[in-house]
This record gives sequence, structure tokens and C-alpha cells, in this order.
Amino acid sequence: MEALQVSDSENTVNLIKKLLRKVEVLNFGVSGFGTIQEYLYLKDLGKNFRSDIYILFFYVGNDIRNNLFSLDRAPNRPYFNMSSGNFVYPVFNNI
Repeated sequence: MEALQVSDSENTVNLIKKLLRKVEVLNFGVSGFGTIQEYLYLKDLGKNFRSDIYILFFYVGNDIRNNLFSLDRAPNRPYFNMSSGNFVYPVFNNI
């Protein structure tokens, strides 16, 4: 989660750290990533950590669009295919 709109002391990661003082909190959010990109990134990177819990934040203001090819059509983003339940990597020279 990027959280550029709030101060460091007010972002969600730091608020969780204040509430759960003895818990290590890591933020793997990447600016511009859709939920599927975040999942694939964490699936690859997460194996380097022994995490007890993962929390995925979903923002309806852009995450719905970022996950459906019919709404977003970004050239470097994987999408979720609602029919097959699989990830889709579009070939953009055929659009």
C-alpha cells in the first residue's frame, strides 16, 4: 500500500505497528500494481519470509479496474479471467 496521501506516522503500516507493538510489519505494496501483480510478487518474494499472516488491502477506487483487462488494458499487467479463473497475460499487438 503506497499511502502517499498521508504522513508516515498515519499510514496503515505504522498504525498497525503502534497497535501490535511486538509484531514485525512489512509492507510489500508497489505503486501502480494491481492485486494480481501484488499476489504474484508476494508469492515469489514471500517465500523468503516466515510470515504468520498476510493482509491484502483492496481499494475499489482502482483495484477493480486494475484486475480486469476489459477495463484497464495496461500493456504490462496480468489480469484475472473471470470465465476460467486463471491469470491472463494479454498479447497487446493484437488489440
